[in-house]
Amino acid sequence: MDYEEMARVQRFVSWQSFCDTRQEGRRVAVIPGSPQRYVDFSFSPSDLLIMGQESSGFPAHIVEECHEVVSIPMVPERRSLNLAIAAAIVTTEALRQTHQLLGDSYAI
Repeated sequence: MDYEEMARVQRFVSWQSFCDTRQEGRRVAVIPGSPQRYVDFSFSPSDLLIMGQESSGFPAHIVEECHEVVSIPMVPERRSLNLAIAAAIVTTEALRQTHQLLGDSYAI
């Protein structure tokens, strides 16, 4: 993509390495079925949004090691949204709440 050079990518050898390295924010897992809806959650600018594989989600130990868990409400008995759409929805809400959307002109 033409915006790839704008991304800051950092790879970690393991989940534990990620947790050891990135200690400054809450790990917020986005999973189906959590009673905590993303729209009712208070995001912080330092939050780290964690999203699993589209096909299999997270191993249980990763969810357990997250500080918070949120979900996108879905129609019962329907498949979940694809990962890119889910990431866009939750990330946009987190950026909106923390006044980090481009063009935000309102005071904090």
